[in-house]
Order: sequence, then structure tokens, then C-alpha cells
Amino acid sequence: MIVNPMEAQTARVQFKVQTEEGNDSVILRRVIIKSQSPYEMQKRINVLLQGDSIVCLTPEHVLSYKVGRKLYTSVWMPNEKGGTEHVFLQQVYHKPEYSVSVYLYQDSLRNERRFWGLGNEPLQPLVEGKDGSHPMKAYLKSFPLVGQSELLEEYIDKMRPDEKSFHKRAKICWTNNLNWLPRFRWGVSALANINSVKMDETKVNQVQAGASLWADVPLGACGLTFHPELSFNKVSALQRAHLGGPMDVAYNHTMLTLPVMLRYTAVYLRGNVLPYLEGGAFAGYALKHELLERGFERNEENFAVGFWEQKNEGQQMTLGFLAGMGVEIRLMPRHSLWVGGRYYKQLDHKTNMYNVSLNGGQMYVSFNF
Repeated sequence: MIVNPMEAQTARVQFKVQTEEGNDSVILRRVIIKSQSPYEMQKRINVLLQGDSIVCLTPEHVLSYKVGRKLYTSVWMPNEKGGTEHVFLQQVYHKPEYSVSVYLYQDSLRNERRFWGLGNEPLQPLVEGKDGSHPMKAYLKSFPLVGQSELLEEYIDKMRPDEKSFHKRAKICWTNNLNWLPRFRWGVSALANINSVKMDETKVNQVQAGASLWADVPLGACGLTFHPELSFNKVSALQRAHLGGPMDVAYNHTMLTLPVMLRYTAVYLRGNVLPYLEGGAFAGYALKHELLERGFERNEENFAVGFWEQKNEGQQMTLGFLAGMGVEIRLMPRHSLWVGGRYYKQLDHKTNMYNVSLNGGQMYVSFNF
């Protein structure tokens, strides 16, 4: 029998054979198999031998075979008659250290069904019962940690019946570490800004207070979060300068800033104190942004004969970047305290007469609700 090469594909097959002593043994071989429909390949595989002959292998002779990246395993599957059937099922999820597997079955119409495998127990269909029960959820809720955490139980109840959603929750149970639990949080921060203001060649350092409202949005169960803030900050500086005559230069910048950051927390650690790193960019909107010059008019003898004042308006929109680090202290299951520091740099901007540069540090204490 001649087989068109387009109708054949390479597979790695684990054969189950019996030695002369009567013991079972496993042999791994690379073979050529005839292409079949997904439904037919669950029943048997046709191996092409030399001389164009074909040998039909069933799940009784083969432990597993792999075509491309798809692995098919010999298992007993429940059928519609209440019994079981020996078939090859595609293994779509497998954690051998925990004896957990998920298998995919396709019927002759290519309708898909998934089955749950746990150790040596019979496969169960991955369908939700009328009472809301589900094999994956039942497995996860068997861990003692779930009974100790209301948040974890809620997280499991919201699980979608797929491998990705299951793995996120199983990781918490397997490691017995609630720090992996992703949570949306929001809260407030008290800020202490250590500002360094440079107006042309004049530099002034000031410490001023601020406040912010923030949110922390989990991006999966890996410790990475999206962290936007809305903060109120005020930067002011007063400098006695000599630019053509003694005068005072007062800088006043009251603004709303919107930092947008990514934050990575070391959730793999155990305990209630977790370090984190963060960084991103920010945009600022000026509620008030001006630079005021005041001085005395003087005559030829350098006597004060009058007073003058000039106001320079600054940009309304400013941009910058920031980066920092800190620690999260988990006080209660739903509440934490954050203590951290950041460095920020605002891009240079101009008033009518001055180039203004602003950068510095920011210390903060945060609490979530």
C-alpha cells in the first residue's frame, strides 16, 4: 500500500512491551503515522512500516504518542452508556508533581469536551453541576488554606472552568502562600516631597507635603500590578538673587499629577513584609504656576526710589518620570500599609524669562481600604 507523504506525519510513541521475564517495559520510538482525523486518532493510530505496510496500534499497546506539540495519553474515559472506554486523549494540562491532568476529547462532529484527571481516580467531565459544583473547585477547596482565607475562597468561586484560571488558584494552594493571591485595592497616601528647584543657575531645595488617591490593579497572579495615582502637590521656592540689581524671585507651582506606574511585589516570599519596585511616567496639570520677581528701582546714587514687580507665567502641562521602591506591610487580610520612596524628574519647562528644572525625592506612607 502506497501512502502519499502529505498524508503522513512523524510521531514519538511510547510502546508498552513485555520482556522475556514477563515484566512490563517502555520503549520510545520515532515513527511515521498516517494522518487521520482528531476523532480517529483518539481510537487508534496507523503506523507506517517499511514495505508500505501499516500496523494499527490501540491504547492497549501504546502508553502515549506525541505529534508536534500535542501529547496524547492512553486513558480510560467514561462513556455515555455509564461504562468506560480505553482511548487516547490529548493532554492539555499536566502537573505530575501534584498528579493533576486535564484532557481534551473531540467527538465525530468535532465538539470538544474536557476531562479532569486526579491521580489514579477515574476521569470526570469538566462540567459544572446544577448546584454549582465543579471538579476543579472541589479539588482546590480540599486544601486547608482555603478554610483559613475568605478571600481565597471567593477567588476560587470566581474561577472560570479552564486550565489557566485553575493554575492561578492552584499555585496558591500548592505553595500554601496567600501572598500569591491577586487583589484589586485602592487607598490614600501622605507624601513628603523633597523638591530641588533650579531657575536658570539658581537652585533652591524645599520640603513640602502632598497627598494622593491611588489604585492597585493586579496583572495576573505574578505580583505585577498597574498602579495609577492622582496626587496634589505644591512646589514653592524663594531666592534672593542679583540679576541686574537685588530682587526676590518667588516660584509657586501648585499642581495635580497623574503618575502611571508598574509595580512588582515579591509575592513569592512568605510573611507579612513584602518588598516591591515601581516605575513609570507622570503628567502634571498646573492649578497655579508662576514665577514672581520683586525689587526696588534705584537712581544713579543707588538709592531706592520705587518698587517694581513682574510676574512670569509657567506651562500648564508638564511631563516627567519616576521610579522607587518600598515595602508592603500586610496588617490584616484586606488591609496593608506601604512605606516607600521615589525619585522623580520633571522635564524642563520655561516661564517667560526662566528655564525651570524640577526634580527630587518623595517619601510616602499609604493605606488601602
